[in-house]
Amino acid sequence: VPRGRLRIAAPLLFSQVALGRLSADFRRQYPEILIEAVAEDRLADLVDEHFDLAIRINPAADSRLVGRCFARDQRVLVAAPGL
Repeated sequence: VPRGRLRIAAPLLFSQVALGRLSADFRRQYPEILIEAVAEDRLADLVDEHFDLAIRINPAADSRLVGRCFARDQRVLVAAPGL
């Protein structure tokens, strides 16, 4: 049975919009895992700061890490018709 602490670094907006729901779903599946989420708009050093997981927007390559894309975003410009 998986147990222990999962330390996550994530951008503030992603944390506010999605991390709570994702964490709750994860905890239902793995109730013995304690999630410690740090929501900041900075690039935490995963190795030096002992993070297990980071959510990053457009990350730079790092030979010490393994990354997977799990979501795509689309930007939309919206304005009043008179503009």
